[in-house]
Amino acid sequence: MNKETKQCQNCKNNFAIEPEDFAFYEKMQVPAPTFCPECRIIRRFSWRNERSLTRRPCGICKKPVVAIYSETNPFPVYCRDCWWSDKWDSSDYGRDYDFSKPFFSQFMELYNQVPKVNLFGQNNVNSDYSTNVWNCKNCYLCTSTLNCEDIFYSRGMDASFWCGDCLHVSKGNHAYECVDSSNVNSNSFLSDSSDCVNSHFLFDSRNCSDCFMSGNLRNRRFVFRNEQCSEADYREKMAQIQMNSYTMLLSLIEEFEKVKRSSIHRFAKILKSNDCTGNSISNSHNVKDSFYIASDGEHVKYCYRGHHITDAYDSSFVIEAEMVYENLNIGYGATRSKFCTNITYSIHDVSYSDACYTSSDLFGCAGLRDKKYCILNKQYSKEDYEALVPKIIEHMKSTGEYGEFFPTALSPFAYNETLAQEYYPLSKDEVLARGYRWKESDAKKYAITKGSNDLPNDIKDVPDTIIKEVIMCAHKDKDCNEMCATAFRIIPAELELYRKMGLPLPRLCPNCRHFARLQKTVPLKLWKRSCMKPGCINEFETSYAPDKPEIVYCESCYQQEVS
Repeated sequence: MNKETKQCQNCKNNFAIEPEDFAFYEKMQVPAPTFCPECRIIRRFSWRNERSLTRRPCGICKKPVVAIYSETNPFPVYCRDCWWSDKWDSSDYGRDYDFSKPFFSQFMELYNQVPKVNLFGQNNVNSDYSTNVWNCKNCYLCTSTLNCEDIFYSRGMDASFWCGDCLHVSKGNHAYECVDSSNVNSNSFLSDSSDCVNSHFLFDSRNCSDCFMSGNLRNRRFVFRNEQCSEADYREKMAQIQMNSYTMLLSLIEEFEKVKRSSIHRFAKILKSNDCTGNSISNSHNVKDSFYIASDGEHVKYCYRGHHITDAYDSSFVIEAEMVYENLNIGYGATRSKFCTNITYSIHDVSYSDACYTSSDLFGCAGLRDKKYCILNKQYSKEDYEALVPKIIEHMKSTGEYGEFFPTALSPFAYNETLAQEYYPLSKDEVLARGYRWKESDAKKYAITKGSNDLPNDIKDVPDTIIKEVIMCAHKDKDCNEMCATAFRIIPAELELYRKMGLPLPRLCPNCRHFARLQKTVPLKLWKRSCMKPGCINEFETSYAPDKPEIVYCESCYQQEVS
């Protein structure tokens, strides 16, 4: 088919559907989308809550647990042990399909009865306050974290150890406030850097050690504010940098922003890949309009945070999956899944389902394990299932539902509890006008014992008893719109890392710190721009907006200038 331009049913903007897109939709046996790519990712993100946690009792054992679901939802919530036990059976909630009612209303009737697990993730140890973490140990208030140990207040971490307040870091070790970086050891405040050791405040630097406050470094050592030094001179200069002082750290953070603005920015971070557009893509082929795709992505489009994925469109948080479309939180052997959330472990031919595991041939199911040929959690024979599913699809087409992901208005989370608010923020009035839910901040009754202004300026002056204090967030009395917790504690592992790295205590709660880091990353969006090097006329797609101050070069000019 030829390229086609359509108007988004949601935002009314035009978007293009390419011939290769139609080929993929035909292979997946789905209609072309009616929402534009941005509205589709917002709709998926509105079903993922990472930061709005609540304490509630398990619906079976009554043990208090931390959960992503508030008690305003109608369904019961179980602790992980009870949810995975034989104490209940999700098949008990099965029901017949009613062709007189829309599919989504029938699915939500089922969804709102089937118990949910309090937090997502598996094979974790001492990580009871983290969701969407897998194969982790000692991870505290982390999300989207894989194969990590001793991590706190971080997102998008892979194979890392002893890291705090980081965002999108792989193979980090003793790292603090690092963003979009990999293979970093004993570093703090790195941005878009890799293979660095014992360095601080570096932007876009590679294979560096003992460097400070610089940008665009390659294979360097003992560089101080972009000037090469002898080892003795470097040590002498660094002795004057008191990163252990909070007041000095604030001035260094401000200086670093100037360093980043004056450095050259590569139009996109696409490494060891070909025929790709987007940002933060590595070791991949034919990945388009996607972000944070690592390790063997191939034939991927409109995806976010994927590892080892092939033939994937419009899917977010995907690991080891093939032939998937419009999914959220899936992987570890998922194939031919469509319009699903939270399905993992050998899932095949599953559509419009939630929290199903090691199953195949499911349609409109919730909470099933080791099942096959089920519709709305009811068991069918192979023959009856294969006869009924096409009829349901035709019915959904007649109601305009088939081909659409679960609507935001049906999400168990308020819009401002979800990832959608982090990347695509809306005001309360805008949220309510669109028919979504908004959650008012709960009245916090913390017995604050120390104000943020009362904390010692120097980490050397912090007593061991700080871990017993309830500290007021510096944003407590401000309308920061960053899910401010109003108060926070310093956990023992956190204090140990600050002391080891010589860093002062933070003054903001973990949520406010996370939103500050998020502002240091580029948006999940592409603009067409021209290279800013004088005389170059190359054009490209980049996540750097045209009205931003960064100096953005095309690949060839970047390689000439930064080597």
